[in-house]
Order: sequence, then C-alpha cells, then structure tokens
Amino acid sequence: FFLKTFFDELLVVDYDTDWIVSSFKPLSAVATLLVLIPMRHYGYPKVYRCLFCFNVITSLFMILLCSPSSSPTLVLLYLIVYPVVTSSVLSAGFCLGMADLVLQYKYEHRESNIAGMFLGVNALFCKPMESVLLTIAAMAMSHNKNNLYYVLVVPPFLFGILQLLSFAK
Repeated sequence: FFLKTFFDELLVVDYDTDWIVSSFKPLSAVATLLVLIPMRHYGYPKVYRCLFCFNVITSLFMILLCSPSSSPTLVLLYLIVYPVVTSSVLSAGFCLGMADLVLQYKYEHRESNIAGMFLGVNALFCKPMESVLLTIAAMAMSHNKNNLYYVLVVPPFLFGILQLLSFAK
C-alpha cells in the first residue's frame, strides 16, 4: 500500500500525515455502508460504471490540470477521496456479489462452487497485477516526484477506460 509514500513524497507539508492515512479504513467502512443502498437499488453494473467514470474523470482532471507543486490541496483531496471511494465500492460489490452467487447456487442446487472459482480467478489475475504496479511505482520513485505523481493518476485513468469498455454492452 503505497499511499503513505505518495503522501510523504508528493506533499510537502509541515505536519505528520500518518493520521490521514490511518483514517482511510474507518472512512472506507462508512463509505461501504453508504454504497450498499444504491448498489442494491440500482444494481452492480450501474454502480460500477459510475465508479469507472469517476476514476476516469478525476484522474483526467488530475493529469491535465494539477501537479504536486502547483496544487497540493487538490493532490491531497485526490489522495483521500480516490482510495476511499474505490475501496468502498469494490468491497461492497464483492461482498454483495459473492452473497448473491452463493444464494443463487443454493437455490438452484448446483454442485459446482462458483464462489470458490471466482475467488481463484481473482487471486490468479489481480494479485500479480498489484505486484506489477508496485514494481512500476518503485521504479518511478527512483527518478523524481513528477514520475511518482503520474504513477498515482495515470493507472486509474487507463484502467478506468479499460473497465468502462469491458462493461459496455
């Protein structure tokens, strides 16, 4: 979890940022509870599409209009809002999605365990990708702050576009 590094390297502040980073888990938990209602009302695809649009728009805004030196307040806001919103939607969607899968298979009396298969595929693809992105971030950190800033904002933009395309019907 590179958020602490982003805070320390991108934001030059006179105060300790540990309290901000430590507030992410409680903020995400509250946001997850708030996301459950629209997710049940509108469905997973619509909420996920909104999340992907949010990722693309906020990242594009940060790429085009901000930099760590010119607008540290916006970078701080992005560092707080982006992880909280993303993790809350993902956590609510994953929990509800898994619960729905289990109930569906329970009512259909199927033998195969789709939930286990889903978790296996998730681990197979998502965990290695997390390591690749961390390696890219580590290489960028060795150069300068602008590279690190783009490691923060470009992947959500690119992956947001890919996710929107994959969710398009």
